[in-house]
Amino acid sequence: MNSPDNEGMDMSLVRRYCPKFRVLIIGKANAGKTTILQKVCNTTENPTAVDTTGRRMSLSLLRPSAGRGQHDIEQGYVFGGRDDFVFHDSRGFEAGTAAELERAKAFIRKRSSFSHIKNRLHAVWYCIPSDTPRLLLEDETSFFEECRKGNVPVVAIFTKFDYRHKEAMAQLIEGGMDRPAARLAAPARAKEDFEAKYISRLYNRPYPPQNHVYVYDMHLPMTNCDQLIRATVDSLSDLSLKQLFVSTQRNRIHLYVGYSIEQ
Repeated sequence: MNSPDNEGMDMSLVRRYCPKFRVLIIGKANAGKTTILQKVCNTTENPTAVDTTGRRMSLSLLRPSAGRGQHDIEQGYVFGGRDDFVFHDSRGFEAGTAAELERAKAFIRKRSSFSHIKNRLHAVWYCIPSDTPRLLLEDETSFFEECRKGNVPVVAIFTKFDYRHKEAMAQLIEGGMDRPAARLAAPARAKEDFEAKYISRLYNRPYPPQNHVYVYDMHLPMTNCDQLIRATVDSLSDLSLKQLFVSTQRNRIHLYVGYSIEQ
């Protein structure tokens, strides 16, 4: 099977021809990428590296403490017993180098050229830390300036949005609101202010992301990535890939059943 049928197909056949959903996660080393992947895979374990054939290696990278040298983006990562995902990490973006950005773009081009769907890249998660007053600078938006071969869907993830919640809460209190009320109102105000200031700048790029989400409180055990899961599902235009991705979320029964009902 070179490509899945856009009308969808039996899930067992989808799994046979494309057993893993492949994601490239892009972002600086402090963007919270590992935590996001752990939440998606419902684990607290660190990832294990796999080579291009899927064979596990004795490396556990993706962590900010790992070496900052040359990184092989072709090397994949898996988590624990999860055999339905393989992740690739851009790394190196903290240096803000054009070479690292081009390496990610080249990876997308290469993976888009494969004839077999199992070898292709299925989605890109682009992480942008929001805990800084200077956001969406050129090194973060240049990725959206060029056409990405293969129409791989991109979801922008604004990480560490707790920072914006605290900022909004402080402003509300300064404006005369009492602390409990400000704490409740802060998330909505933070999102409203952020979208008014930044989101149009992102979507006015020549090739913007298909969707965006905000993640926060990722250090808490009950926090999940349901918004990211939904945004990814909505961004996938190919029905068979959408079915494959949703099938990875059986542990999130409310999402899994919800998608099945919609279909």
